[in-house]
Amino acid sequence: MKHNDYIRQLESRVRMLEDILDHVYECIYATDKDGVIIYFNRATEKLDVNGKKIAIGLTEEAVWGDNILTHAQLLKEGIPKLEIEDSHTAVNGKEIRIIASTYPYFENGELKAVYSVGRDITSPDSYIERTYELQRSYDPRNMVRNVQNGTSYTLEDLVFKSQAMGECVEVAKKLASHPSNIMVFGETGTGKELFTQGIHNASTPNEPFVAVNCAAIPENLLESLLFGSVKGAFTGATSAQGLFEEAGKGTLFLDEVNSLPVSMQAKLLRALQEKKVRRIGSNKDYAIQCRIISATNQSPLELIEDKQLRRDLYYRLSAFVLSIPPVRERKEDILVLVDHFIKEYNRLFHTNVLGLDGKVVSAFLAYDWPGNIREIKHALESAFNIIDKHETLLTLKQFPALLKEHSCNELK
Repeated sequence: MKHNDYIRQLESRVRMLEDILDHVYECIYATDKDGVIIYFNRATEKLDVNGKKIAIGLTEEAVWGDNILTHAQLLKEGIPKLEIEDSHTAVNGKEIRIIASTYPYFENGELKAVYSVGRDITSPDSYIERTYELQRSYDPRNMVRNVQNGTSYTLEDLVFKSQAMGECVEVAKKLASHPSNIMVFGETGTGKELFTQGIHNASTPNEPFVAVNCAAIPENLLESLLFGSVKGAFTGATSAQGLFEEAGKGTLFLDEVNSLPVSMQAKLLRALQEKKVRRIGSNKDYAIQCRIISATNQSPLELIEDKQLRRDLYYRLSAFVLSIPPVRERKEDILVLVDHFIKEYNRLFHTNVLGLDGKVVSAFLAYDWPGNIREIKHALESAFNIIDKHETLLTLKQFPALLKEHSCNELK
C-alpha cells in the first residue's frame, strides 16, 4: 500500500471514530500531558463550551477556570481516577456538576495524554420529572387520555361480573363524594391505579391527577419532587413546584407508599398534620389542597407490624382503606376479562379471535393468577403474538409454560 493511501485510510478512520464519539451520551475530552485540550466530543461541547474551536488548544483552566480538578492534578500518580464528582461554573454562569473517570494514555511507557469520560448530574431531578411527565402523557390503551387532568380511566371502565367487585366499585363511588384521604390495598395487578383514577374522575374531574411511584424515585430526590425547591437551595437546584402544588385541588396518588424511607415518612406526616408544605430552601408555606390517595400491595397492618409503615402516617393517609379482591377470589370475572382483552388485541393485532377453546377455559378457571388482571392480559398478549392469522380460537399451545405447568396435568 502506498504511503499516501495509508495516510488517507488513517484519516478516514479518525474521522469515523470522532463521529462515533460525537454520538455517545457521555462527555469525553482529552488533553496532552501539559494539560492542553486536544479533543472534545459533542456531549462535552453542549455541556459548557460554544464550540470545539474555542476549546481545543486551550488549557483546562482557560476553559473552565481554576476551580476544577484538572487532569494534571488527578494523574500525578499516573493511575486512573474513577467516578470522581466535581463541579465548576460554566461560561454562562450556570453551575455544572459531573461525575467522571479519568485515565492516562501511555506510549512505550511514556505518558502522552489524559482523557476523561463523564456524565452530567447537574439536575438529575429534572430527568425524574421528565420521566413522570412522559408517563402521564402516554396511555397504552390506544392513547385514550383525559388531557385536561392526566387520567385514562373512570370507574365505568372497570370490567367485572362478580359481586365482590361490584361491592368494591360501589364503595369507591361513595368515597369519591368525600374529600378524605384513601389508601388502596390490593395485590400486584388488581387495578389499584385504575380505581384511583376512577375515584378522582368521580369527584374532581376538572382538577389535576398527579401520580408518583414512591419506589422508583431515589431517596435524595423525593423531598424536592414532592415539596418543590427554590433556586440555590442545593447544588443544581432550580425553582420548581412540587407534586403537592402540581396536584392543586385534585388528587396526588402515592403508589407503593410503603417504599418511602422512614425519614421521608416523617416529613410527609408533618406536612399532612399541618396541612401545608414548604419548598426546600424557602421560608414560605403553602396549603395542601389536594386529596391524597396512596396504594400498597401489602396489608397495611402487616407493614406497620414490620415497621415499614409508620402507624401515625397510616392514620393520616387512610380515612378509609379500599381493599381490591384478587382474581382467585372472584373467578367469575376471569372470562369477562378474557373477552374484553380479546377484543382489544383483535383491534391491535388485526385478528379475528372469537375466544378460548374448552381446555383453555378450564385451565384459566383452574389457575390462581398470582399476577391477577395484569397476568391475564399478559398471557393473552403472549398468545396473540404467536397465533396464526387464520385461527379463531386460542388453544393451550399458545400460552406460557407457567400456565401449562399449573393446569395441563388436570386436563389430560
